[in-house]
Amino acid sequence: MDGVDALTGFERLQFSDRTVQVSALISTLPASSFLGTSSGEKLTGTAADDFFYGGTGNDTLSGGAGTDTAYFSGNYSQYRVTRSKDLVLVTGPDGSDSLTGIEKLQFADGTNVDTAGLLDTVAGTAVYRFYNKTTGTHFYTINPSERDAVLKLAAYAYEGEAFKAQTDNAAGQGLAVFRFYNTATGTHFYTANVGERDAVLKLANFAYEGSAYYASATAENGYDPLYRFYNTQTGTHFYTASETERAAVTKLVGFVAEGIAYYVDA
Repeated sequence: MDGVDALTGFERLQFSDRTVQVSALISTLPASSFLGTSSGEKLTGTAADDFFYGGTGNDTLSGGAGTDTAYFSGNYSQYRVTRSKDLVLVTGPDGSDSLTGIEKLQFADGTNVDTAGLLDTVAGTAVYRFYNKTTGTHFYTINPSERDAVLKLAAYAYEGEAFKAQTDNAAGQGLAVFRFYNTATGTHFYTANVGERDAVLKLANFAYEGSAYYASATAENGYDPLYRFYNTQTGTHFYTASETERAAVTKLVGFVAEGIAYYVDA
């Protein structure tokens, strides 16, 4: 396989077993099709079932009364898809496209997304990360007051914003992340798994501190995976939404990868 290629200005495609005329491909598109270029454009559909491909520019695509489809030249995993009321924003290899009145998204890997099923993306709040130089572990908080208090503690090195999450579940979309304080190690443990929460509640050395913040159970709407590692040397856990950091920690002796804990806005 040669991957996914976006071509403009070509009349003929040569494969190992055949030659295809681009004009023949275009003739297979729906009658009501709107094709953009590498420039940012505004494409407006009709009352029919329209097909849109905006190209690589930052485009505004507006569907009409029919069941309209927007096509994207990359795989679904390469894009961030968010929604705010009637506006769907798709950001990725094709640029940043704003969509209204379009019912379906189609990606090169065959993934199809019904925009009606997209939840409104709620703006996230920063979750701050600290490194505890005494325990060799990390602490995470979404609370600015708690952040400011920890900033005054000599044992903690501030590492900035780790990712974004929600402070509450007002939108009804959140997954509660529960926080425990381990009195034996002086560190914190985070889990979104209710079964795991209930098991830890029975352990004498863990003090339950309630919901730390709210995350997502899935990658829908463009959320990113938060990876969890178990540190066998300290008996604690490490969390990161950075793919680069995940790859680096995977190579460290003493860290056991435990997969995706939940999804956040990184």
